[in-house]
Amino acid sequence: MDEVKVVGNVGQQGALMSASSATVPNNHPVILEVRGEVDDVEWMYNGQKIQQSSSTRATSDGFTHELFIDRMTPDRDGTYTCKGNTPDGGTVSCDIKVSTLME
Repeated sequence: MDEVKVVGNVGQQGALMSASSATVPNNHPVILEVRGEVDDVEWMYNGQKIQQSSSTRATSDGFTHELFIDRMTPDRDGTYTCKGNTPDGGTVSCDIKVSTLME
């Protein structure tokens, strides 16, 4: 099974550059990626902080911020938000709406 990667971007001075939406095949792994110079990154799902587990994990290197979802199912459909702080002290976020394609 191929993984699906969805990419969004945040800009300088806290400007949201783009948001994405995607429909992904049922039971496929998904990587949500946001690019931008942001620290203290948190991932949210429908407004609630995501706790890392064996089925979801997040990584961040200061510029590329990824959320790995082991397999997408309809109960995981919703809005995923990457939120963090810019070097100048601002707060930015990028929403990615994900839905599952039932085959």
